[in-house]
Amino acid sequence: MTTKGVITKELQLSEQPVLGDWTITVNVLQQKFEKSFTVAEYVLPTFDVEVILPSYATYNESDVVATIKATYTYGKPVKGEVTLTVQPRVRYYMLTVRPLEQFQAKALIDGSVDIPVSVVKDLNLKTDFFEREIEFFALVEESLTGRKYNKTGILKIFDKKVKIELVKTSKTFKPGLKYGIIIKVSYQDDTPVEDEGTPVRIRYGYSYNDESWNNSFSGVPSKGILSFDIVPPNRDVMVLGLRAEYRGQEHYLETVEAAQSPSNSFIQVTMPLDTPRVGQEVTVEVVATEPLKKVVYEVMGRGDIVLARSFQVEETATSHSFTFTVNHKMAPKSRIIAYYVRPDNQEIVADALNFDVEGVFRTPVTLTTSVSETKPGSPVKVNVNTKPGAYVAILGLDQSILLLKTGNDLTQADVVKELETYDGGKSSNDMYPWYRRRRKRSLWWPGSVSAGEIFQDSGVIIISNGLLHRNFPASKFIISLSFLKTHCMTKKQCKGI
Repeated sequence: MTTKGVITKELQLSEQPVLGDWTITVNVLQQKFEKSFTVAEYVLPTFDVEVILPSYATYNESDVVATIKATYTYGKPVKGEVTLTVQPRVRYYMLTVRPLEQFQAKALIDGSVDIPVSVVKDLNLKTDFFEREIEFFALVEESLTGRKYNKTGILKIFDKKVKIELVKTSKTFKPGLKYGIIIKVSYQDDTPVEDEGTPVRIRYGYSYNDESWNNSFSGVPSKGILSFDIVPPNRDVMVLGLRAEYRGQEHYLETVEAAQSPSNSFIQVTMPLDTPRVGQEVTVEVVATEPLKKVVYEVMGRGDIVLARSFQVEETATSHSFTFTVNHKMAPKSRIIAYYVRPDNQEIVADALNFDVEGVFRTPVTLTTSVSETKPGSPVKVNVNTKPGAYVAILGLDQSILLLKTGNDLTQADVVKELETYDGGKSSNDMYPWYRRRRKRSLWWPGSVSAGEIFQDSGVIIISNGLLHRNFPASKFIISLSFLKTHCMTKKQCKGI
């Protein structure tokens, strides 16, 4: 039996257990869960090594300083000798680093030491690469006992100091409806380029041939972000192409594919950008390329349909707003699916919007100690503040154990990750983590090409006698055609292929 959903058991190991990775398997309600842990000789590291490097370097500015730190687990500095080996990182075992592309330096260390390295010069690197990874291997030998510990750091070197990327609000755009373009202007370590008055010029068009692009936009990034909205023409367009020019350099951006509909009819779901919390009321707007009559919407959370309603729209109106209250079943993320049926051809026109929800944990808890530093054997008072009757578990570990291996603790991130697995829909969100950290954005569209894929990517099975359009990717068509040709050439049964 569990205590408020928690069960604690112990496993006594033998005096000579099998060393290596062990796995704990738990079966609950016909579901299987596994967790691995390592059994090894209990020899704790006496000190830790740290390699501190710049966030990045460029071929034109490759002089860097590698800081090597060595400290005992109780905080005292380590005295000894450090050997630093610098070489390009090799990803394939059959390749080896050329002898000229390697640099080694030795120095005495007393807790910390700085070693300057000119990456391009010392390693004789060629500068015709776009990006390379340089490995800094530090080996520290303690002078008293001769014990050796090492640590590896990775430095990325680029051809450009600034990078420009397209942060897709959706993987597809809908002809005739607004599409938000977000341009991220940052250094190679994702630090935003500060406002300096230099504009970014964007050229874009609706074809793969950039010579036919006749649309442009220019603006100065604010905290590394340049954003503007466009309304693609409501006609047969297949792709949105973009290119950026900044500080005299040209940057190629990702293309955006167009959504598909047999009648060129689309619907779009939008809501405020602020991340809603449990208990708050949110407003959602539905916009379409043609007048609406009746719209059905569903709110999904943790793999279940939490809310399902429909509403009538005034005649000739192409937009409508509705509200609902966020509950705990919608955390940590939810999805809104809205659709309507065209009376002309019975086509199902749909859209989906994913959004994050704050308030996963309904039991707040804080932990404080009476002292921040004490001596062995001294009493320490631990204060835990939470709701009355809550189950409380406390874990105390020697800092040295974490140097051997981490990841066995139960964290808030683990709980959120587990709850997100309940959702059977599409979870791809590409570049949003960087943007959400800086702008607290919590919305993203799955970017499904067709209405059929919208329901599929949302984890929903739809049964209808209406027209549910599905996209047939060109890549699958090419593969199928290639297979057909091969089959015909082998069997000699087909003509004209």
